[in-house]
Amino acid sequence: MEENFKKISEEFSKLLALEGAPVAIKLFKNLKDLEKISPSIKKSEKDFTLCQLISQARYLGWMRFGTGEELNGCRLGAACMGLIELPEEYRSGKAYLGSLYTDEETGKKLINAIPKLDEKYEAILVSPLEKCPVEPDVVLIFGNASKMLLLLHAYLYDGKEEALDMGKTNGTAGCANSIVPAIKNKKPIITMPCGGFKSFALPSDTDLIFATPSNLMGEILEGLKFLYRGGIRYPHGWKFIT
Repeated sequence: MEENFKKISEEFSKLLALEGAPVAIKLFKNLKDLEKISPSIKKSEKDFTLCQLISQARYLGWMRFGTGEELNGCRLGAACMGLIELPEEYRSGKAYLGSLYTDEETGKKLINAIPKLDEKYEAILVSPLEKCPVEPDVVLIFGNASKMLLLLHAYLYDGKEEALDMGKTNGTAGCANSIVPAIKNKKPIITMPCGGFKSFALPSDTDLIFATPSNLMGEILEGLKFLYRGGIRYPHGWKFIT
């Protein structure tokens, strides 16, 4: 399995000139199930955020897992992943009062609009796709709008759908706006990193997020290869340079 993921990751990186690796996400209802798969996987440091683990996997090649206790740096993100209950400061609309919104009622509406997993989980594994020891729930790919356009075409090239719903977002909890819809709808989604992601996890000013169920990665890769043979490549302008 890991060998297959390594090959897929390498091909995506080559065809899209990715900055960093595709990132695998796997949620566990029972922490013991994760420990059985690979007891050597390191636990995140306490007070980290999920987006920090994602960027550690993307840029540094680290494989880490976190529970609600470790991922306390962003309790909103941990709650959206089903790792903890949504804290009162978010339920009351007070969490970002005076910074993201003007009053508590607006805060409640914005927090309620963020997608959240319905089930409860004990841990989340974050890994470079090429190292992932288990079939992930979701794979995240980061890149600029041109790379997102190729991924969009690669998903749609064989007529499975006429269009991809890019989803709704209010710009808060980029982890939730990418991972949760991909799990719930079983389809890819394109969204943006949130302010916390930009503060703690170092995405570039132009990064967007493509999140897809992992079982679609092979189909999307075939789509990228089809586009490449037809001259639709990254960078886009190169086919006209001569």
